[in-house]
Amino acid sequence: MPGRALAQDALTLRQMVALALRHDIRMVEAEAKQESAAREADVNRARFGPNLFTGSGVLYTYGFPQTPGGTLPSIFNLGFTQTLFDGPARGRQRAAQQRVVIFDAASTFLELAAVRESLERLRRARESAQTIVDLDIERLNEGRLLPLDILQARLSVARVTESVVELESRESTLGDQLRVVTGIASERRVQVAVEDLPSLPERSPAELSAVAAAASPELKAAQLESRARAETLAGERGGYWPSVDLVGNYAVFSRFNNVDVFFNRFQRNNLNVGLEAKVPILTAQTGASVALARSHLIEAETAVKRQHEDIDTQVRRAAQNVRQATAGRDVAEIELAVAQETVRLSEARIAEGRADRLDREKARVDEGRAWDGFFQAEWVRKKAQLELRRITGELSRLFP
Repeated sequence: MPGRALAQDALTLRQMVALALRHDIRMVEAEAKQESAAREADVNRARFGPNLFTGSGVLYTYGFPQTPGGTLPSIFNLGFTQTLFDGPARGRQRAAQQRVVIFDAASTFLELAAVRESLERLRRARESAQTIVDLDIERLNEGRLLPLDILQARLSVARVTESVVELESRESTLGDQLRVVTGIASERRVQVAVEDLPSLPERSPAELSAVAAAASPELKAAQLESRARAETLAGERGGYWPSVDLVGNYAVFSRFNNVDVFFNRFQRNNLNVGLEAKVPILTAQTGASVALARSHLIEAETAVKRQHEDIDTQVRRAAQNVRQATAGRDVAEIELAVAQETVRLSEARIAEGRADRLDREKARVDEGRAWDGFFQAEWVRKKAQLELRRITGELSRLFP
């Protein structure tokens, strides 16, 4: 219902991102992975929690009464155990990760807005191009133009129409993508409001890399994994030390198992509570486990270094892309200004009687193409800014 209601009006970029964070399937998957990681950590911690168990059974005895577990057979027993210290088990902890979809939703939103702006301008340019064809046909009939001029005018119409068809196809695809991630009903047309992004502050590549490293979920995950493997190594080394358990047992015995025959004194109710220590003397598995944990730690530390290098590379590349996209947008803006001035001059000349309608329509076709180039350049610039914000972790602060 919220998605359907919002679809009736133009969505802002912030609203679109908020819908995507609620409906995108990748967010559901990320939450499930986080929940699984938390439950795995609970399982590891349960190793050191209390364990209480009871049971009973029937056993035939010939000779000394003894169960398969080596204890005396009882009518009822209640056992308790809790591990107080076990080095290898203490190191097995894992961290959870969470993924977001802000970048995809925001970039799709901005591209859809740019495509629709371009479509509006190009459709006007197509009308002007068709008007040029009609005027040229009149001149051809008057003998003032050649058939080649008509073909060139029709080629201009066909090229503008091709651009319109490509943009209409792209508009349909982007609209479908936004409906999927935001949960908007398929029968509704996604309305987007055109808006700009806040400008990026001037910072050096080193500053950007530091910000990106502090916010990178991949680097944080690698660091957590490295710390976890360091704990695992420390825990496996603890396998050389004794393990201590708190144990307790309560049992009720019966005479029909001949317990009173083999013992000088029979006692029905029995309680035992104490500490059980296991001292390793020769454990080949411990040495192998320590070596394996050490190799895993080296692997994790290498992954952390690689993440730092990848972040530096990504930040420098993204910053350069922002510079190039900004320069391209400036060129497109000037080209648009030239096209607009040409239209203004043609209209002024028509008013003075020094030009005809054909010159104005040609200028309008060039203006429509200039608008298309400007909107596309503007979209490339915004996408480059989004990518840099995504790498530095500032995208989530842009859409809190």
